[in-house]
Amino acid sequence: LEMLESRLDCTECLARSPTGVAILSHCLDADLRRLCEPKMLRLLQSLWRLATIGEHGAHVEETTAIFLLSKPRGQCGCGVSR
Repeated sequence: LEMLESRLDCTECLARSPTGVAILSHCLDADLRRLCEPKMLRLLQSLWRLATIGEHGAHVEETTAIFLLSKPRGQCGCGVSR
């Protein structure tokens, strides 16, 4: 298990551009294009609270856990020995 400090640029998300809505949809695993306005506003308010706003845009910092798996030596990943 490795911990990785990550940073999501959420400038487009907060601007509600089509790209930003696509990014949010991907992050939340939901299609937000037809989300009703009150729910979208609540979502964006939460994002505004989490975001750090600077001269180069807005971003959210998050620690991400990564599981690293090693495959046995001599295996190519398809189960065939070399």
